[in-house]
Amino acid sequence: MNGNRGSKRVTLHDIAQRTGYSMTAVSRALRGKSDIGPEATAQIREAAREMGYVANQTAVSLRYGRSNIITLILAHMANPFFSVITDLLQIAAQEAGYSLMVFCSRGDAELELQQVREAIGRRVDGVLLFPTSQSGSSIELLRATGMPHVLLSANLEPGKTDCVTSDDEKGAYLAAMHLLEKGCHRLAFLSVNDDLPSYTPRREGFIRACDEAGLSEADRTCLCLPELAECSSSETSFDWRAAIEKKILPLKQEGYDGLFIYCDYDAWHIVNVLKSSEKLSTDDFGIIGFDNIDGALSSPTTLCSVDTSLGEIAKQSISLLQTRINGSDEPPQTVVCPVSIVCKGSCRVSGNPSEE
Repeated sequence: MNGNRGSKRVTLHDIAQRTGYSMTAVSRALRGKSDIGPEATAQIREAAREMGYVANQTAVSLRYGRSNIITLILAHMANPFFSVITDLLQIAAQEAGYSLMVFCSRGDAELELQQVREAIGRRVDGVLLFPTSQSGSSIELLRATGMPHVLLSANLEPGKTDCVTSDDEKGAYLAAMHLLEKGCHRLAFLSVNDDLPSYTPRREGFIRACDEAGLSEADRTCLCLPELAECSSSETSFDWRAAIEKKILPLKQEGYDGLFIYCDYDAWHIVNVLKSSEKLSTDDFGIIGFDNIDGALSSPTTLCSVDTSLGEIAKQSISLLQTRINGSDEPPQTVVCPVSIVCKGSCRVSGNPSEE
C-alpha cells in the first residue's frame, strides 16, 4: 500500500494527512495517551502500521531526554561466553524497558574508545562495558561525560566505578580444590596471558587452594599459552595446535595431572589439542574450566566448570545501571555474584577414579 513511497520516511505529518487528525492527536495516540479516544487511537495506529511508520528515536530522545537504549561493548564475539551473557543481558534489558545496542571492540583499545564516543553521541541512556586491561581511557571518558555505566566481569578501579562480577578468587579456589578432591596431585593453571582482567584473582584463588592442600611450589605452576589467542583466527598460518602441544607435553612428563584453565573457551581448544595429539591424551589430565558455558548451550566438549551465575550477573547489571540512569548518586558499588562447581566428569585422571 506504501510501495510508491520509495525510501521516504513516514512522518507524523503523513499519518495526520492520511487520517484527518492533527499531528498532536496522532502523536498522543501512538504513545497511548488516554485523552485520545479508543476509536481514534485504533484508526491512527492502523494507518501507521499500513504506512510503515517507525518512530524517530533520535527525536524522541531529544524531546524526552531518554532513548531507552543501553549500549553493550564486548571485547570479543568468538568466545561463546559473550554470546550467552549478551542473550541474558538482552532479556534483562527488555524486561526493564530498554533496547540493547551491541558493539564489539575486538580487544582494540582505540576502537573501544571510539565506540564509547559513538554511544555518548547517540545519547544512549547508559553503557555496559566488558573492560580489558587497556580500558582506562574509555572508563575515564564515560565518567567525565557523566554517562551512566557499569563494568562487567572485572573492576579495574574498585571504589571508583560500578561493577558486577562473579567471585573469581573463590571460583578458582573451588576449581583447584575440585581437581585435588578427584585425585589430582600436581596442578597447573593455564591462561592466554597474565594481563587478563580476571587473571590475578583467579591465580590467587588457585594458589590459596594449593597452599591449603599442602602442595609444594614444585607441585603447582601457572603457565601462559599465548598460542590460544590464535585459535579463533581463520587467517593465521601459525600451527597453534602444535605450539600448544609443545607447551603441555612437559607438564605430562613432569607428572602434572590436573589442569585448571582460565575459561571454558580456552579449555575446549586445549581438550581438542589433547584429542588430536599422538603424544598426549585427555586421559592424562583432570580438567576444569571457568564460566559453565555448557549450562547454556550444548558443546561437543563436556567440561567440569565453575558456574558464575551469568543470569544473576545480567539482572544485577541492568538493575544497577538503571539506578544510575534514574539519578542515583550513591557511592560506586561492586556486586559480586556467587560461584559453584558443576562436575561433568572431566576432572578425573584415567586410572585414578574417585568416589562421587
